[in-house]
Amino acid sequence: MEDFNSFDPEDISLLISIIATALSKNKSIEELTVIGNFMISVGEIIITISSEKANLLAKQTKKMK
Repeated sequence: MEDFNSFDPEDISLLISIIATALSKNKSIEELTVIGNFMISVGEIIITISSEKANLLAKQTKKMK
C-alpha cells in the first residue's frame, strides 16, 4: 500500500468517498450515526496525538538552540 503522503488531495477525497459509501450501504440511520461518530472520534484522537508530537518536537528543538 502506498504511503498516504504520496496521494494527491483529490485521490484521498475519492478514496474516503468510496469507503464512506461502502460502509453506508444497507445501514439504518442509527447505525450510520454511530459509525460517523466513531470515525469523528478516531480522527479527533489522531489530531490530538499529532498536535502533542508537534508540541514535544518544538520543545526539543528549543532546548537545542
